[in-house]
Amino acid sequence: MAGNEKTSFRLKKRSKKSAVNAVPLEKFDYLTLRKNTHWLAIIGYVQPLFREPFLYPRGMDPVDVNKRIILLQSNKENEGKLQYVLQEEVKRFLVAIRDSLKNLSGPELLNKIASIWKSLFAVTIPCMTALFSQFETKMPVHKIIMNIFRDVILFKVKIKDSLVDARKEIQDAEFPDRSLIPREITHMFLILQMEIDFYPELQEMIILAMDDQYEPIWAPVISIIEERCDSPEFSEVGVQNKIQ
Repeated sequence: MAGNEKTSFRLKKRSKKSAVNAVPLEKFDYLTLRKNTHWLAIIGYVQPLFREPFLYPRGMDPVDVNKRIILLQSNKENEGKLQYVLQEEVKRFLVAIRDSLKNLSGPELLNKIASIWKSLFAVTIPCMTALFSQFETKMPVHKIIMNIFRDVILFKVKIKDSLVDARKEIQDAEFPDRSLIPREITHMFLILQMEIDFYPELQEMIILAMDDQYEPIWAPVISIIEERCDSPEFSEVGVQNKIQ
């Protein structure tokens, strides 16, 4: 793929407002719920999943986590509030990760994000999905994490500039170093595009992340994504219907 001419997405205009943050909630005492004994125990279990080296926490008791979630949900005062609290906790964890990236750029930034994504996708998201299997939310837990990862990290660091520079260096080199764009970066954008809401920024980045050496492989994937872009499910109305 020389430049961005061979393959292009029909970019869709989308609201900057994240589907995660669009969940309607009445005002409530967030701090009181966050300080709940059961909630503190749950967060204590899962916090290591969002810290390097992103390992499954020793001593974690999944049965205890599920019991505490059920107890919290049995309280009618918490109805409709737990998803918001979970979102805020995940956002807090990911902001801490973002802070470690703020001074990085170029290959260093791409390699770091690739490493973080590999761990999140292989360890954090599967563990969180399993632990919160009894958690009643209007959006699946894995999508909550992916949405916040997109908004808090990808849209806030210099990843697009790093991709542009890497792609230009690959195209201009007589013997291109394709490792300048780690495969985990391409994997990340493909997963995000298939799992969460479509944004022009992500569509532009996925084009930059694709390796022209494997264009025949990516072509069917591009076709699927374009079809999903046109699907009523992923229109503005469709997204609103999913989260209400």
